[in-house]
Amino acid sequence: MKQLISIKVVQFFLFEKLDLQIGDICGIFGPNGSGKSSLLDAVQIAMFGANTRLASFNAQADEHMSNTRSIRGYCLGQYGESIEDRVRDRATTYITLLWRDTETREPVSMGVCLYAGIEGEGHEVLGRYLLRGVELSMGDHLDLIDGQERPREWAAFRHQLQERSKVSGEDPLFRDSDRYMRAVLVALRGSSVPLTDAFARAFRFALRMRFDKTVDQIVRNDVLCLLYTSPSPRD
Repeated sequence: MKQLISIKVVQFFLFEKLDLQIGDICGIFGPNGSGKSSLLDAVQIAMFGANTRLASFNAQADEHMSNTRSIRGYCLGQYGESIEDRVRDRATTYITLLWRDTETREPVSMGVCLYAGIEGEGHEVLGRYLLRGVELSMGDHLDLIDGQERPREWAAFRHQLQERSKVSGEDPLFRDSDRYMRAVLVALRGSSVPLTDAFARAFRFALRMRFDKTVDQIVRNDVLCLLYTSPSPRD
């Protein structure tokens, strides 16, 4: 089984860089607008190869409220209703997911590189990548320029991927999202023929799952109260 152990983002939403480590049990907490649902959307973008037709951004938001989120908005760090409410004017965005096989401990790195700027209406997918047996670090995505960390240019990052993939002999780059998704599912599930449409439907359904309580109520009343009221080992 492959287990997701890290979500790495560069110039995505409010984050200039973030390496979120995922454990067996993981909770993400924070006030509204702090980036909780944006991390789920980052996973969507990486898993779907930035195919906007398949994505369902901010799926847990109130369905009666307007949803202005888009890949371009995420790249530019849009935090309000208008693109004028943004963190950056242009971005080279990386989203990399790192998986590890629970038995063999072999890593799998996969993700996308995107570009967006205020001069354009949408976004550009610079590349999609998948490397078996390679554990990409946050440093692989960054360069130090004039004393500041900046996103590595896609051309340099692509060359790095090609060099590191020589061990496996597999081409790490994918031009279209369908081929990328099929390769991702094979890497995560094994040799079975992947059903990308079924996977996309299941993914979107899971994101839209509703509960009879708010997440805040579940955490406060069910999780924390259970922890505080559980008998100690001596009882």
